[in-house]
Amino acid sequence: MNSLDPIAMLEAEHRVILKIVGAMAVLADVMEAGQDKRKPVESVLEFLQAYVGRCHHIKEEQHLFPALAARGVPTQGCPIGALVHEHQKLHALVEDLSQAAQMAGQADQASRAAIVRCLRELAAMYPGHIWKEDYLLFPMSRKVFQQGDLDALGTKFCQVDDQIGPQDRRRLEDLAERLYEDSMAAAS
Repeated sequence: MNSLDPIAMLEAEHRVILKIVGAMAVLADVMEAGQDKRKPVESVLEFLQAYVGRCHHIKEEQHLFPALAARGVPTQGCPIGALVHEHQKLHALVEDLSQAAQMAGQADQASRAAIVRCLRELAAMYPGHIWKEDYLLFPMSRKVFQQGDLDALGTKFCQVDDQIGPQDRRRLEDLAERLYEDSMAAAS
């Protein structure tokens, strides 16, 4: 496996995303208990929009799924159609979280409840979504793709990463680690 193995790149990103998922669940509990956590919510939102939305999902939606379709994998139904539908739900939840966070400056109960709801729904949905990709889509991809397909995807994925930039990508990964560690400390 070379350093441009696109499937390994996506799997590694899943490990980072799962850290935020764990942090979101704890953050929802802490907020529901009445604590003001606007800064961590803003950090979670930044991570979801930049790392997940403009990096990870772009790799899957604009490159992986079309490459699979080019190899004959149906785009309707399972797996691609189902995963695209889940991505749409996840994008909508992130947008809902963004709107609720914008209203949170008013510190009203409704915006706090909306934030908690979004965090809980995202935290509930991501593990199953990632499982489907890690244990169904990615093994299938390794069987369907030839080495040239993998090399081309690896190059495209690196181009997506370059658009974010290595410093921002590293900062977002560090942010995920910090939020995860803070949430684990808050949970204990």
